[in-house]
Amino acid sequence: MNKIVNIKLIEHYIEEKKLNKTSFCKKCKVSACTFNKIIKNETNFRINALFKIAREMEINVFDLFI
Repeated sequence: MNKIVNIKLIEHYIEEKKLNKTSFCKKCKVSACTFNKIIKNETNFRINALFKIAREMEINVFDLFI
């Protein structure tokens, strides 16, 4: 399966900000289930989750794509 989302960028942000996954999800207003789907490279999640993550990380959404 091809990777779609740049997981390393998200993980680096979480590590840099000293967050755990739960607090990151709360800040992004994304469910833990959706976040796990993104991390596992599943494709059955709503695209607006990536927009929420990008907003929290203060990056453009296209930066999350590989």
